[in-house]
Amino acid sequence: MEYVVVNSSSGEVLANSKFDGTDAASQFFDSASTKIFCNALTGVKEGSLVVFANPKSEEDPNGTTYVLQLKKVYLPHANGAIQPLPTGLPSVVRAPKTGQPGLVAPSFSAPKDFQKATLIKGAGEVVKTGDSVTVHYVGWVWGTEIGAAFDSSWESGNGPATFTLKTGDGGLIPGFVKALDGETVGSQVIASMPAADGYGVDGNGSSIPGGATLLFVIDILGVNK
Repeated sequence: MEYVVVNSSSGEVLANSKFDGTDAASQFFDSASTKIFCNALTGVKEGSLVVFANPKSEEDPNGTTYVLQLKKVYLPHANGAIQPLPTGLPSVVRAPKTGQPGLVAPSFSAPKDFQKATLIKGAGEVVKTGDSVTVHYVGWVWGTEIGAAFDSSWESGNGPATFTLKTGDGGLIPGFVKALDGETVGSQVIASMPAADGYGVDGNGSSIPGGATLLFVIDILGVNK
C-alpha cells in the first residue's frame, strides 16, 4: 500500500511513501494489535484510497490521520468450496473465526511417496512455479504420531509469508513447490512430503530429523505481480 501519515493537529507529515510503487509498504493487520486499521479497512476493495483518523488520546495527544491507497489486498485465509479428503491424509479442522488449521491425529502411517490434496478449492488465479505467492502455512513432522508444529506462519506474529515458488539456492524445499504448483488462490492444500521432497537425510535443525516425512497445510492468499 501507498501511505501518508499526518499529525492531525499540526498537519505535519510524519511518514509517507512516494506513491510510485518504489517503496509501497506491505502490512498485516489483526484486531488484537491494529484494531483501528481493521475497523477502517474491513470491506474496502483493492485499489481504493482510504482516509481515516485516530482521535486524540493520552497515547496520541495530537491525533493521527492516515491516507492509504490499497494496491493489493490478500485473503485472510482460504476461501472456497470444501473438497472431499482422499484416503491416506489426515483430516483438518479449522478455527471458526480465523480459519487457522489444525490436524486430527491419524491412525495410519505416512505415505511413502509425495501426496497432496486440495481441501478448499479457491476461485482465484492459478499458481505456477516461479510465481511469488503469499500464504499461510503450518508444518509438522509426520512420525508415529504428529506432535506440535515445527513451523507456522499463523503463530509467527508476522502474519502471512511470501515466497517465490522455486527450489535451489535461497529457494524452497521441492515438496512445497509441488504442493502449490497448479493450485488456485483461495485454496487450502495438504501435502505429505517424503524426505526426498523435504530436508533429505540431513534434516534441518533439532526439529526436523534426517529422513523425516513432512506434512504441510497451506492456505494460498494471493499471487504477487
